[in-house]
Amino acid sequence: MKVCIIGRVNVGKSTLFNRLIDQQKAIISKIAGTTRDRNYGECFWNGKKFDLIDTGGLQQKKQQANEIEKKIQEQTQIAIKQANLILFVVDIRDGLLPEDKEAVKILRKFQIPTLVVVNKVDSNNLRKFASDFFKLGLGEPILVSAITGIGAGDLLDKIVKKLFVLDKNKEMENKSKIDNDLSRIKLDKIIEKNPVKIIFVGKTNVGKSSIFNAILGEERIIVSEQPHTTRESLDTLITFKNQPILIIDTAGLRKKSKIDSYIEKTGFLQSLQMFKKTDIICLVLEAGKTISSQDKRIANYIIKTNKGVILIINKWDLIAQKERKKTNQYIKYFKAQFSYLSWAPIIFVSAKENFEIKKILETALQIKQKLTKIIDQKELDEFLLYLIKKYSFFINAFDRAFRPKTIKQKFFKIFKLSQIKNNPPRFALVIQQKTPLPKACLNILEKELRENFDFIGVPIIIELEKPQ
Repeated sequence: MKVCIIGRVNVGKSTLFNRLIDQQKAIISKIAGTTRDRNYGECFWNGKKFDLIDTGGLQQKKQQANEIEKKIQEQTQIAIKQANLILFVVDIRDGLLPEDKEAVKILRKFQIPTLVVVNKVDSNNLRKFASDFFKLGLGEPILVSAITGIGAGDLLDKIVKKLFVLDKNKEMENKSKIDNDLSRIKLDKIIEKNPVKIIFVGKTNVGKSSIFNAILGEERIIVSEQPHTTRESLDTLITFKNQPILIIDTAGLRKKSKIDSYIEKTGFLQSLQMFKKTDIICLVLEAGKTISSQDKRIANYIIKTNKGVILIINKWDLIAQKERKKTNQYIKYFKAQFSYLSWAPIIFVSAKENFEIKKILETALQIKQKLTKIIDQKELDEFLLYLIKKYSFFINAFDRAFRPKTIKQKFFKIFKLSQIKNNPPRFALVIQQKTPLPKACLNILEKELRENFDFIGVPIIIELEKPQ
């Protein structure tokens, strides 16, 4: 069941959304129009669960509305159509305004049950002004303060009571247009099965939201040529090949020195926090454009997270057909630019033409399996013997017959290699450390591990230990 929050700008819709889902998911700001896209959250109360949708609000049509304003209204109307119940939020300090009455007229056309929520009732002195909202003809107003939490429990009681007496027993699920393998699923069906979490990050205007929408087969997020259109981290749960996947879109990451607004700064920090909660990070780049210093900064953030990584080159449709045949040259370029991510797979896509979009999900599922892979100790023992045979500077610590060719010959006695953890794979190399193991040797070991055990797209951590 879905509950949609509607109201004018700055009546506290996003604050109420955060209060009811008990998370700071929506960005809160006094700036009108902060919320643009539909933001979904789970709400639990008295053993019941429902989905809550935050919106940019419902406004009268403007003759000179800009592209973003029009799309905000489109997003709001989509949310209303999905809803089983509407929370119409008003501001007690403003009183009943003509804009509220006009919004209710629009809502009546949808014929969806609606509760009037009077927000910002922070003191008992303000309660006497609530009677004016009976004029909306939507029943008794529910008084709350989203900031302090006053009345939130009573509101949740009424929402749950209203939801579960409705005749709508089953919610129609939206199906994606990608293929039959991809469809929306209800959250309550996958609680026991942990979804694969995929996040899309990158600079502004590289097409993260377009890819997100292409996966879903609908305009879930507003897409515009205007920079920083997406302001919040938005997520949607889908299933692909019977595997639940949580896909997350983020605000474009600009250089810190160029971030001058509270909203963008909050979105930036929110994006960085989401890095820690995901399984696979998709760094989105733009085809035909050189790698910038900001792209490399973002890659540096990513490498520190020890998550699975995919490099996505979007807007492949802008590249001439002849140039597309030179894929290997492009791959060499990107691997050279991101040498520390040379193990990440590269996918060329076009969100506009829906080209290779499904491949992103297929690759992500493969990487998730590799992240959680555990190598049997017997296989690692055999691998170690192969390594010693191939590289002369690695020797078996138990080989008593070994004699260095020269006194100055450098070699490293290896006792054991074992996997101590997965997600990401972490290995312990037991070595007699008379001298530190050079970085080049560790790189060789990592490369061999990656190739022999198929750890493409996965970071590998190697810890050095001394024999006990």
